[in-house]
Amino acid sequence: MKAILLSLLCAATASAQVVFVDMGHLVLRHPRTADDRAALDRTLKRSEAEIATEKEDLEKMSKEFEAAAKEAQNPALSAAAKKKAEDNAETKRRDLEERVRQVEARILFLRDQLAKQEEGYLEKTTGEIREFIKIVAQKKGYKAVLPKQLAVYADPALDITEEIATAMALPPLSDAE
Repeated sequence: MKAILLSLLCAATASAQVVFVDMGHLVLRHPRTADDRAALDRTLKRSEAEIATEKEDLEKMSKEFEAAAKEAQNPALSAAAKKKAEDNAETKRRDLEERVRQVEARILFLRDQLAKQEEGYLEKTTGEIREFIKIVAQKKGYKAVLPKQLAVYADPALDITEEIATAMALPPLSDAE
């Protein structure tokens, strides 16, 4: 992979200029990013509320199991009552374990959904940015536009991030970002 990248860089610099762009910076400045973050935050809050409710239910079930297990240990119980209490405790234990498995599966599902939602948003934004990069690169005759993060060192004059931002009419980053 490194050899391919190196040969690409050598070939591109021999015939034309290789330039770099900071995709992360452009994504942060993209107007859609704030809305996407807000949507992700809403989804996360809904998921957290659902998980909190599930955990409360698990806590209740756990207390019920502990009470049933304690009751099964009561030495004053007759053999029949002890057996019934043990069966009740065992049923509560199995129900609790099954519910824990269900909650864990739900948490994994919610995390996966959140990751997919974030990926979808990022794909839309980066796709739009890539289109502008392509337009600018073709217009300026650049043969290769690479992510800035790939360069160990690059002359700052080869960074076209602001050129792309201007072409996209992106607002500057606020001090908070």
